[in-house]
Amino acid sequence: GNRARFFRYLVWAWGLFVVSKGSYIIQHFFPAAEGVIPLLNAAGSAGDLLILAAGLAFRRDYRLRWHHVALGVAYAVLSSLLSTPLESGIEMPLLRRVVGGSALITAGVAFWPWRSTATSPRGCRFLSISFALWGLSRMATGFVVAPPDSVAFVICTTALTLFYFLS
Repeated sequence: GNRARFFRYLVWAWGLFVVSKGSYIIQHFFPAAEGVIPLLNAAGSAGDLLILAAGLAFRRDYRLRWHHVALGVAYAVLSSLLSTPLESGIEMPLLRRVVGGSALITAGVAFWPWRSTATSPRGCRFLSISFALWGLSRMATGFVVAPPDSVAFVICTTALTLFYFLS
């Protein structure tokens, strides 16, 4: 039961990431739609929390409760309202980076196989390390000054994309 639930949470998280990444495309091609962009960016914040829920469901038979969903939605909406439409990707606010990065690192820890388990499902360590590195890189890029046309910007964006696709 918990394996299907963990996978469902993970698929929902990836769907929310697709919506969030779609906001970058909308922002680029339809600049007049900037009022909708923060709400689409909120999907990425909710996706971080759903990855954490997937890790907890994988490890401890966790189920989303209504108050957990309410807290997650409140965080996602608040983080989108506190950021401007142009703050996406590398320009994400530091608080959002820390909370999202912490959720990804915690999910990485939850996916790490226990020693007491004789056999663990394939890919647990890989997924765990990918999530932890993604969370660490998301948090670390908040402290890097990277103008859009610089080498640092390309390196930060490449690292974030690499860990995103590895996961």
